[in-house]
Amino acid sequence: PILNVTFTLVSKQQWVPGDDVFTSDRKSLDAERLKNKLQKYATIVENGWKKKHPDLPIDAFLFLTKKEIKNTTGDMVVSGISGQIGGICLEREKVAAATDNGNFSGVRGAARQLSFLLGSVLDGQGPPPRELVRGSDGARSCSYESGFLMGQENMKNGSLLSYCTPHEHIMGLRQRGPGCYES
Repeated sequence: PILNVTFTLVSKQQWVPGDDVFTSDRKSLDAERLKNKLQKYATIVENGWKKKHPDLPIDAFLFLTKKEIKNTTGDMVVSGISGQIGGICLEREKVAAATDNGNFSGVRGAARQLSFLLGSVLDGQGPPPRELVRGSDGARSCSYESGFLMGQENMKNGSLLSYCTPHEHIMGLRQRGPGCYES
């Protein structure tokens, strides 16, 4: 493998985002409001963490919920949300959320959101904006229809990475420097 990424759970907490993140019908979480609230909550948690563990930074925050997450702009249910592409280790942008029914149904969605944070775009897409992941070629040479993690959902390859994804992760991590990828 060209890249070996390990995520370690260093802490878990129950967090109730509040009534203000629900859609008007109260059935779903509004994706944009959830992201904004999660960014604020992550900042509070991280400030407390830094006091206890000054030499151990938090690279990403992952929120799992049984509620569906809805993009109200497009009026569609999404499997998850994340801060900006390549936002790993960046204050306020290193947040992700995914829907999980409690039976690990959200593992792929969570992995996909963390992959966005690491710098990936969907398979078949060109590079992300230059200010997000400089030097990335994107994933145009990998087929969305092949159904890898960053491709079409509900396919047999869904737990595997396409050829493009590890290269995108490397480009994303390089921008953050050793303080991010050596922690």
